[in-house]
Amino acid sequence: MNKLRFSMVALLVLGFGVNLHATDISSNQVELDSVTVTGESENDPTQKKVGERVKSAKTLTKEQAQDTRDLVKYETGVSVVENGRFGASGYSIRGVDENRVAITIDGLHQAETLSSQGFKELFEGYGNFNNSRNGVEVETLKQVRITKGADSIKAGSGALGGSVMFETKDARDYLLDKDYFYGFKTGYSTANSQKYTSHTLAAKHKWFDILFIQTDRKGHELKNYGYDEYDDSVVAAEREKADPYTIKKESNLLKFGFSPSDTTRVTAGLDYYKDNPKGHDYSYNLSLTPDANEPIRKQRYTDDLSTRKNYFVTFENFNETPFWDSAKLTLSHQKLKTRARTEEKCLGNNCWEIDNPVGLHLDENNNYLDKDNTPLELRNDVTIIDKSGNNFSYQEISYENSLSSKDGSKKYTGGNSKIHFDGNNAVATNFAFDCSIFNCNKSVNLFIGNNYESKPGKVNLSSSEIQEFNRDYENEFKEKYKQAYYIQVETIKKGNKTYKKIKSRKEHKKEGTENKITDDNNNEIFIPLPTSPGFLNNQWRQRDLDNETKQVNLDFEKSIDTKNIDHFLSYGGLYSTNKKSMTNIEGNNASNIQWWANSYVENCQPNVNKTSPNPLQCPTIPKEESFLVPTTKTQKAFYVSDDIKINDFITLKGGFRKDFVKYKIDYEDGKSPEIPNGFLDGLYKHDVEKPKYTDKTKYPQGENDPQYIADREKFKKSTRLDNKYKGNIFNQTSHFIAADLDPVDFLRLQAKYSKGFRVPTPDELYFNFDFPDFKIVPNTKLKPEISKTKEVALTLYNNLSFITISGFETKYKDFLDFRYVGRVRTSKAITDDDEAILSTDQIGYQNVNRAFAKVTGIEIDSKINLKDIKDDLPGFYFGVKYTRQKGEILVTEEGKDVFRPMNAIQPNKFIYNLGYSAPNDKFGADLFITHVNAKNPKDTYNMFWIAEKKGKVIVNGQPVQDSSAHWLSNKYTTIDLISYVRPRKNITFRLGAYNLTDKKYINWESARSIRSFGTTNRVRKSDSLGLNRFNAPGRNFKLDFEITF
Repeated sequence: MNKLRFSMVALLVLGFGVNLHATDISSNQVELDSVTVTGESENDPTQKKVGERVKSAKTLTKEQAQDTRDLVKYETGVSVVENGRFGASGYSIRGVDENRVAITIDGLHQAETLSSQGFKELFEGYGNFNNSRNGVEVETLKQVRITKGADSIKAGSGALGGSVMFETKDARDYLLDKDYFYGFKTGYSTANSQKYTSHTLAAKHKWFDILFIQTDRKGHELKNYGYDEYDDSVVAAEREKADPYTIKKESNLLKFGFSPSDTTRVTAGLDYYKDNPKGHDYSYNLSLTPDANEPIRKQRYTDDLSTRKNYFVTFENFNETPFWDSAKLTLSHQKLKTRARTEEKCLGNNCWEIDNPVGLHLDENNNYLDKDNTPLELRNDVTIIDKSGNNFSYQEISYENSLSSKDGSKKYTGGNSKIHFDGNNAVATNFAFDCSIFNCNKSVNLFIGNNYESKPGKVNLSSSEIQEFNRDYENEFKEKYKQAYYIQVETIKKGNKTYKKIKSRKEHKKEGTENKITDDNNNEIFIPLPTSPGFLNNQWRQRDLDNETKQVNLDFEKSIDTKNIDHFLSYGGLYSTNKKSMTNIEGNNASNIQWWANSYVENCQPNVNKTSPNPLQCPTIPKEESFLVPTTKTQKAFYVSDDIKINDFITLKGGFRKDFVKYKIDYEDGKSPEIPNGFLDGLYKHDVEKPKYTDKTKYPQGENDPQYIADREKFKKSTRLDNKYKGNIFNQTSHFIAADLDPVDFLRLQAKYSKGFRVPTPDELYFNFDFPDFKIVPNTKLKPEISKTKEVALTLYNNLSFITISGFETKYKDFLDFRYVGRVRTSKAITDDDEAILSTDQIGYQNVNRAFAKVTGIEIDSKINLKDIKDDLPGFYFGVKYTRQKGEILVTEEGKDVFRPMNAIQPNKFIYNLGYSAPNDKFGADLFITHVNAKNPKDTYNMFWIAEKKGKVIVNGQPVQDSSAHWLSNKYTTIDLISYVRPRKNITFRLGAYNLTDKKYINWESARSIRSFGTTNRVRKSDSLGLNRFNAPGRNFKLDFEITF
C-alpha cells in the first residue's frame, strides 16, 4: 500500500512537471534565486583529471544522496565496504578497501579500522567491536573528490588504491550577492523509513559572517527485498528479515568568519557528527529460538555510537607576494570515537528471570495469594501405605508440598506452578527477608522439617526469642523419632535497608535411646518461592576506540609566468599528532526486581570487570581493559606540486611529498587500561635469561620440572618495557607525473604515473595475543605498503559533452598479510630479517609484508548534451559509465606462494543516465539504469578454504572443494527515476523512485561481508538459509522538500 501511495505521488509530481513545460516554453528566461555552492567545475571536460571525479553539492542534491552509500551509487570503480550492523566502513577502489583508501574531511584523516588480520579473525566476527570508519553528513558538503589510484601527494598515508576527500561548506558559498540566507530541507525515504530535517543559516554584517547547518536524521534498518514477508520470529544465522534498528544521526556545522580586508580572512568553527544505531541483534548466532509457550530468554541488544568533533581555526591571506598568491594556515583538533555496546538481556514482563505464572505474591500479613488474590495456605500432604510382612515392618511414605486454597479448589505444586517448595533454592536460612517487602512485624509461613516430616509453621519475624517447632515422626520402618527445630530471628542493617535472617538448630533422637544428635546450622527450613531468580540480569560489554588528532596545515599557492610558460605552484606542509587507544569495560546489573529476589549477601567482594552471578547481591565495578596498547603517532610532511602549461597543446604536472611518521607506545602500568598478560612481550626486556625446558641437563622432567616452572615464573616477573625502544619510524616519499596533450580542439590525451603508501597501523605492529593453542606475534619490523599506478586516458569533447576511455594498472608492493610463522614446540626460532623472533612454545601467526598484488582495468566515462548534436533538444543529456577490472594477490597456502583473486573488486558495472533539465530549471528528471554482471567464482577468494576442505565442511549442500567464495552476487539491472519540480523559484520538490522493476538482487559488497565463522553477519552454511537478509531493498522511494529565502 505504501509503494502504491508513493507511485501515485510520483505520477503527480511528474505530471506537474509536464504541465509546467508549457510555461517553460513561453518564459524560459525566468531568473531563479538559486544557491551557489562554489567548488571545482565537475562538468567541464577540460578540467577533468585522470582518475578523478569531483561531485559538487548540487550533484549530491540532484542524486538525493543521503549517506555514504548514496555518494558513490552512480559511480563505477568505487563502492562502499559493508560491515554488518555497523553499516558502511570506507570504500573499495582498485582492489583494496578500508584503510587502503584514504578518507579525509577538510584535510583531516578519519578513523582507521583495526586492520590487523589477527585482530579481525579473533574479535571482529563476534560483533563486540565497532571496527568501521566513521561517516559524514552529506548536507554539510561543498564537494567530494574521488581519486582512483595511488594518491598520497594529497592524502598521505593510506591512499594506496585511492582517496575520498570531503570539503565542507562555507558562508561565502551562500552569500556571494546577498547578506543572509536561510534554507529548510526535509525528506523521507521508504527504504529505511528515514525522516530528516536540515536547517541552513548564513549571514554577514560588515567584516563578520556566520554559517550554521543543523541536520537530524531518524530512521531504521535498511529493508531487504521481501522485508514484510519474512517471519520476524526467526533468529540466529537463519534469519531472513533485516534486524530491527533505530538509527539517529545528528550533525552541526558552525563557522564564524572575520574578514577585516579583501585579502585577509579568519575562520573558526566546529564540525560535529553523531551516528547512534540502537537495535535488536536477532541474527546473532547464539540467539535462542523463542517458544510461544515459554517465557522469553535473554536476547542481544546493541547500542553503537560513532562521533566526530573537529574544532578548527583557519587564517587566509590573498596578498600577492614573491612567495605566494594565497596562503592558508589551519589549526585543527579532531576527536573520533567508535563504540560497540552489546547487552544480553530480556525486556518486558514475559521474561524467564521473573517468571511467576501463578502470580504468587504476599498480603500485608505475609500470607500467600495467587494472581486472582485467592488466599493460599501451606500444605504437606503425606500418604502412607503399609507394606509390612510376616518378618518385617515397612511402610511406603510419599508426600507433596503445595500452596492450596482453603476450599481445595486451587492447588499449586512444584510440578505445575514453577514454585520451589524444598531443595537448595528454597532454604529459608539462606534467604534474607527484606523489611521493605515483607512485614517484619508479622510472621512468615514456612515449611519446617524435611521431606515427609515437614509441616507448615509460622515464624515471628518481630521476635528475637528462640521459637520451638516439634516435628516428631515415624520413618519407613515404623521407628519413632523425637525431633525439634529451634529458630531464632536476627535483625541486619545494611545500607538503608533492614533485613530479617533466621537461624535454625535441630535436635534429633530415636525414641528409647539417649543418643541425641544436634545440628547447629540446620538448613531444613523452606520458604515457597517462584523458581525464577526474581530480577533481570543485564550482561553488557562496551568497547571504545578513540582517536584524537591535533594538526597544523600550512598551504601556499603561487602562479608564475616564465617565458610564456605558466606555472601554478602548490606547496606546504603539515604537523600532526594522533593518539589512538581502546577502552573495554564489561559487567552486569540487575533490574525489574521482584519480591522473591534475594538481595542480601553477608560478604560481597565486588566483581572487577567480571560478570557477577548475582549482580543484585554483588554489583560489578567495571574496570578498564584493552586489547591494544595506546600509541601516539607523530607525522610531519611537506609537499610541492606544479602545473606547467607549456602552450595550448601541452600541460605537464608533477608533485613530490615527503612524510615522516613515528609511533610511540604510551602504555603506563597502573595508569593505562589493563592489557592481557604478555601483550607487550615483543617490546619487553628481561633481567634474567629465559629458561628452556628442552635443556634436559638442567630440567630433567622437561616442561613439568619444578625447577623449570619456578624459573619460568622468575622470568615472567622480570619483564620491563625496554626504555631504549622508541617506537617505529617511517620515512616515505610520494610523487606523481602527469601530462595533458591537446593536439586538436576536440581531443585530449592524458597520462599519469603516481606512487602511494600506507604505514602499518599500531595494531598491525604491536598486536600480541596468547590463546591456549596459538599465539599472535607482533612484528615491529613491518615496512610500509607501496602502490604505483599507471593510467592513460583519451577524451573526445565538444563544449560540455565528452567521452573518456582510460586504462590503468596499479601494483602493490609489501602488501600486509596474516601469516603462519611457527610450529608447536619447535626448538628452532624463526629469524627471518622481516619477521620477529618467535617463541617456540606455541603455533604462531603474525602480520608480514607480502611481495606483490596487481590490479588492471579499463573505464569509460561520458556525458553527451543532445543540444550539441541537435539544437532543438536543449536540456536533454545522456551518459554512460563503465568499469572492468581484474586483480590478484600473492598468498601462502600450505607453505606455497600462489596468486589468488582480490575480493575488493566489483564485477563489471555499467551505468546509463538519460536526463532532462528545463532551460529555466523549473523541472527536470534523471533516469539511471545500472547493470552489474554476476560475480564469477574464479574471481573470488576464500582464505579458509583449505581448513574447510579438510574439515569436510558443507556449504550450499556441497563439500568445499576450491578457493572460491561461498556467496556470490548475481547479475542484475536496476532502474531509478529522480525528478524535481520548482513551482516557485525558492521551492523545490524532489521525488526519486528506486529499483522501479522491484528486482531482487544482492550486490558483491554485501555478499562478501558474510562471515564463515563468528556470531554475526552469518548465514547457515549448509544451505545458505539467511542469505535473503543481505539482499538490497526492493522498489523504494525518496521525497525531498526544500525552501530557501
